[in-house]
Amino acid sequence: MSGSNAQTPAARRRITQQELDAICARHDRLWQAKPGGARAVFAWMDLSGLSLAGRNLADADFAAACLIGCDLTGARLDNATFFGADMQDAVFRDASMRRSDLRGACLRGADLTGADLFEADLREGAIAAADARLGFRVIEARSVRDTTAQGACLAGANLERSKLTGVVAVAADFSDAIMKDCKLVRANLKQASFKGANLAGADLSGADLTGADLRDAVLVGVKSAMWRTDGADMAGALTDDKSAGAPVGKMPAADMLSEHAQWCETGGASGQPSVFDG
Repeated sequence: MSGSNAQTPAARRRITQQELDAICARHDRLWQAKPGGARAVFAWMDLSGLSLAGRNLADADFAAACLIGCDLTGARLDNATFFGADMQDAVFRDASMRRSDLRGACLRGADLTGADLFEADLREGAIAAADARLGFRVIEARSVRDTTAQGACLAGANLERSKLTGVVAVAADFSDAIMKDCKLVRANLKQASFKGANLAGADLSGADLTGADLRDAVLVGVKSAMWRTDGADMAGALTDDKSAGAPVGKMPAADMLSEHAQWCETGGASGQPSVFDG
């Protein structure tokens, strides 16, 4: 049935903090194998500005939900589904999001500092909804900022073996993040910061790192076919012969090891001990 009062396909049902707490309580009962338990399903709901801090919501469903400005600090979100969710400016500091499904999610301006996203899936994705005129149409996250939105903060996050193929992370902060064996094929990482990040074994084939900060990053074993690094700062980056930048033998660490060996051989008469504790 269509008409002027028809609900927009992208409409999400707004819930209150009280309703949210009740859903979380039932989810807790499910995990505790108590009567009255039920999986938390927030699909197509509007939770913007609400608090889920410290909650256990592993396996919960947030597909196409609006989480703008939500506080999920320290929440347990392992294996949760965030497919197509709008998570702009949400706070996920120190949250556990291992193997979570974040395909097509909008993380613009989100704070994931210290979050654990081991094997999380952040590839491209799109939510389509029924439309009376078009049949189906793709739902896009609405912006709460200007077009020059601030990048997401994933400083110190664990992204080991996560899937970020095609992700758009312009000006995102990945400094000191663990990104070993991460899939970043064709990712848009312009002006992103990877300062001190561990990208050993990561696949950056076709990625755009124009203007990115890769200082002191670990790039050993990185797949870099067709990547773009115009204007990128790779000072002090640890690489090997198969990737861009200087080989390991030319890095400061090699000189430090040589000095250390000399110090040991001469009983401290020359050279100096090496310190790698940062």
